[in-house]
Amino acid sequence: MASTRATFASSWSRKINKPTRAIAEEARTTNGRQPPSPPPVCRGDNSLVELPEKAQVRFRARYSETDQMGIVYHANYLAWFEMARTELCAVRGVRYREIEEQDHLLLTVVEAHCRYVAPARYDDEVIAEARLAFSHSRMIGFAYEIRNAATSQLLVSGETKHVFITPDGRPARVPRKYFDLFGIPAPIGVPAAD
Repeated sequence: MASTRATFASSWSRKINKPTRAIAEEARTTNGRQPPSPPPVCRGDNSLVELPEKAQVRFRARYSETDQMGIVYHANYLAWFEMARTELCAVRGVRYREIEEQDHLLLTVVEAHCRYVAPARYDDEVIAEARLAFSHSRMIGFAYEIRNAATSQLLVSGETKHVFITPDGRPARVPRKYFDLFGIPAPIGVPAAD
């Protein structure tokens, strides 16, 4: 059974990776500029680690997420974006909880866009994927795709923009220690984070 799942997963990824590249390239462009590729991050033992460019979560559409017709209600896709974004941050070494507890900052959504292509229905297995679209010292953008796991059909694509704020709601710069993890180039003359 495990080998069947692995074969399915690898054949599925081959099927969607080629058409996804064009969509990803289009979504990656921000104001006509390509964001820089994330640099390898130097860990404590001086080894370089390549950060994953995207992350996926796989799950089934729950009955509570659908309307009377059995179609996933449109606002639930934003929650699915959040699931994928949270996973992307985790695999890149950043957990939202740590940002809130250690840095006393919140990463808040300031803009969200969804393009609905096809509906997800109750009990469909779906894959939500997130990747960094752009980042700079005041704002971070993520791009998303949600696909039907069985058919690889694109259901929804979208983007969100986020800013760091203090607990009292004031905008704050991205802490320097997260520059590498979010792919933000360090300002010239500023030493690297420890």
